[in-house]
Amino acid sequence: MKKILSKQAAVLFVLLMAFAVSFGQTRSVDAAANIMFNATRVDLPGGQTVITGNFVNHGNEGATVRSAVIEVQITDANGRPIWSDSCNFTDVDVWVPAGASHTHAFHIHNGNCPNYNGNIKWHVNADLVWES
Repeated sequence: MKKILSKQAAVLFVLLMAFAVSFGQTRSVDAAANIMFNATRVDLPGGQTVITGNFVNHGNEGATVRSAVIEVQITDANGRPIWSDSCNFTDVDVWVPAGASHTHAFHIHNGNCPNYNGNIKWHVNADLVWES
């Protein structure tokens, strides 16, 4: 009778430990950063494209944006293409707290970039790498 009781106790102990480990792992996965860049302004002052916007962290953990690949397409008010460019920015190193935003400007330097002061439309694509 003692062996049956000890086997039952061992099985119960193993089941409890498995539950505790899986519960702990599930909780640690819940915390994460989720950062996006929302462009709010694009300017063409000549020789560069200036893209201003906000890093927005929709996650529940703060993180540092380490790098970004920014692509921009710019058209005039009638939809005619004016300029497009892209750049891989390394060493961005901007901390974005959980549930917060941080203003940032990217400058793409290119001597072929036109100086344009008229009304423009733009599309910006940002591929970010961040680290918690």
